[in-house]
Amino acid sequence: MKKIILKIALIILFIIIGIILLNTEIIQTSLTNSSKEKYGQPISSEGIINNDYFNIKSNFTDAEATTKGINDAIKYATDNGVKYIKLSKGEYLIDGASKDDILRPESKGICLKSNLTLDLGGSTIKQIKNDKTNYCVFCILNEDNITVKNGIIKGDNEEHIDDNGVNDKGFAFDIRGSTNIVIDNIHMSEFTGEGVLIRELDVNEKTIQSQYIDIKNCIITNNRRQGISIVSGSDINIHDNEIYSIAGRNPQACIDLETDGWAKQKNNNINIYNNKLYNSISNLGIMVYSGFDNGKIYNNEITGRILICNVDDNLLIENNTIYDGGIVAKKDYYGTNNKFTINKLIVNNNKLKDSKLQVEEPQYFIIQNNNLEDTTTSIIFIKGAILKNQSNSSINILNKNEEQKELYYLGNNFLKPEISDEIKLNDKEEEINEFIQEVMLGVE
Repeated sequence: MKKIILKIALIILFIIIGIILLNTEIIQTSLTNSSKEKYGQPISSEGIINNDYFNIKSNFTDAEATTKGINDAIKYATDNGVKYIKLSKGEYLIDGASKDDILRPESKGICLKSNLTLDLGGSTIKQIKNDKTNYCVFCILNEDNITVKNGIIKGDNEEHIDDNGVNDKGFAFDIRGSTNIVIDNIHMSEFTGEGVLIRELDVNEKTIQSQYIDIKNCIITNNRRQGISIVSGSDINIHDNEIYSIAGRNPQACIDLETDGWAKQKNNNINIYNNKLYNSISNLGIMVYSGFDNGKIYNNEITGRILICNVDDNLLIENNTIYDGGIVAKKDYYGTNNKFTINKLIVNNNKLKDSKLQVEEPQYFIIQNNNLEDTTTSIIFIKGAILKNQSNSSINILNKNEEQKELYYLGNNFLKPEISDEIKLNDKEEEINEFIQEVMLGVE
């Protein structure tokens, strides 16, 4: 008898739950239909977001409602298979601050979802004034196939509430553990951290690296810490951008490739080209600090330095024009005895003016076809080649490896070459070509 009563009670309970769920769905559908009747379609056939439907406020008002509204529009698009959405041109205030000021990667600000293009439509999106260490306007966590384009994004650097400028983790884009991301034609400025931060993400005890990211046609300026930082990423292209006026918190580089103490994977296959980089207060155009494998820096115009402290394998620096800085490759630049290495560095066909070319203790290197105007050159080598460089200044070459004293040296024109007597210069083209192909480039 008790079992029968229990079964009947369970049946009644399930019926009640079903009625509640059905009524909830009916109410939600009714509300949706009512909103559509009142405001029109949530997203038009052209992808235009209906601000009234999602309660998105313009004219830099109501950050809370606007942040929620844009996130709701993104969710609606995702749930309904809409792959392109566009903001009506306006001025939008959002709140991307971490309420608990946590360091962990949590959803903050506008959270972009997979398989979506967000066209800002020329709008300006601004982070509300806050006192938090951590915030981001756009958050991309473990997502795939996202494009954001055509707009202005501003931080709160000038009005941020903190002591002595110590807060340095406010970003326009915080990208973690995501793939196939495009950021195109975005003006980013006034962030307490970076315009773009790229790094890994732990998901279900598995570390996912960010991959296949394209940052192009952007202007990034007046940030506190960096223009772009890659902490952990692979297959990343940074090109056709203008990055300048970075000042406030070290390293203060236009572009920083630096795995920190938490990153579990090193940077790999990073290509930086056709950018204009200048006016970093630390004079750092590009910094390659730790955990780096395979990359190219080419066709950039840089006022400042390319600073290289660690290359595990292969870095090509080619066809750049560099003023008032130069190229400095020194594994212990900051005096930390960090056991870094510089392996397979090629500096080819660059123009340096009023600068310094300093290379210390690379495992293998080639410096060739560079035009060095009013640029002093100093080399401390283990094994490498210095070929066909033109300079109106001096070069100083010292040997680090007692067992290897041979330096490939051919066709250079330096005003005042100073080369240690113990160094044997090898100018045999056949042996030089063999060195370049087999040792440096890995060509059989």
